[in-house]
Amino acid sequence: MPTSAATSVLVVTGRDDLAERVERLVGAVGLTAHRVRDVESAGSRWRDVPLVLLDEEAAAAGVPVRRTGTLLVDDGAGESVWRRAVEVAAEAVVRLPADEAWLLERLAAAADGDRPAGRVVGVVGGRGGAGASTLAAGLAATAAASGRDVLLVDADPDGGGLDLLLGAEEEPGLRWEDLHGVRGALRASVLRDGLPAVAGLRLLSFGRDPGRTRVGIEAVEAVLDAARRGADLVVVDLPRADDELRSAVLWRLDVLVVVVPAEVRAAAAAALLVARLRARVPDVRLVVRGPAPTGVAADVVAEAVGVPVTLLGPDEPQLAADADHGRVPALDRPRSGFARLCRRLLADVHAAPARAA
Repeated sequence: MPTSAATSVLVVTGRDDLAERVERLVGAVGLTAHRVRDVESAGSRWRDVPLVLLDEEAAAAGVPVRRTGTLLVDDGAGESVWRRAVEVAAEAVVRLPADEAWLLERLAAAADGDRPAGRVVGVVGGRGGAGASTLAAGLAATAAASGRDVLLVDADPDGGGLDLLLGAEEEPGLRWEDLHGVRGALRASVLRDGLPAVAGLRLLSFGRDPGRTRVGIEAVEAVLDAARRGADLVVVDLPRADDELRSAVLWRLDVLVVVVPAEVRAAAAAALLVARLRARVPDVRLVVRGPAPTGVAADVVAEAVGVPVTLLGPDEPQLAADADHGRVPALDRPRSGFARLCRRLLADVHAAPARAA
């Protein structure tokens, strides 16, 4: 059966060793490599495939027409490669093996249709029990209800599992334990189709087996990169623990939302947390829960934390009961203060500039 141009990559090189290396990477993301030895043999594939990878010698012979999605791939050290790249309007010069990881990511993006990258929002509590997981779930469910393609990621291995919060612990699908061995680029469609579906979104959570395998950092990076490519919005429930897992997530965030109860000790704890995180996520937003009758004023909390108040969240006792029963309050009680908070925060985040790749 002929290979569809949309699922194939054109590889133009007369070198068998380079072709073999490139074809291995192409196959790793589920695409098919169609190899020709020179541009003249490419035919209509030059125009139809999502990506063309050609070496310096092929570029030197000229191209039929400049096109987007052209990569000059080589392993030489000559400066002439840059001149050739300009001549064929190449998107990038890819040096192998040094740029192998980058090329895998670019191939995966082509396999997923080169859709615009989604926004990635992290939510973390200024102190334990601040309600960050509930807000993360509410944001994700609210966005999904508005028609966006949303992926909710539980990045706290010791948090008990976001699937419990959403009443999805029995839903079939992948958990982090199933993805611990993932390396390199991961197809966004493969990730999305394998995850449990709940409340109109896709969910990636941890299981509760005490002997479970810890997720490797490479797996976290691959999953988040695929999530960003495959969803309009990725909401990540972050751990408070300062470890490699959290660091890997932070570098991929567009916005970090810190949830702080209107309390003196909570404000002090949040100030320390924000001071550590700001270098990795310049765009930090503050949601203050309360104030309760005996609580601290929101502007006092903001001054202590060092971040202006983005929104003032309600202190709703019903939220704890909703969590215990696997209900999403932003959906079950759409007129509640919490639901309004989620809608306003989403609008605020959507207006924020995306982080540079």
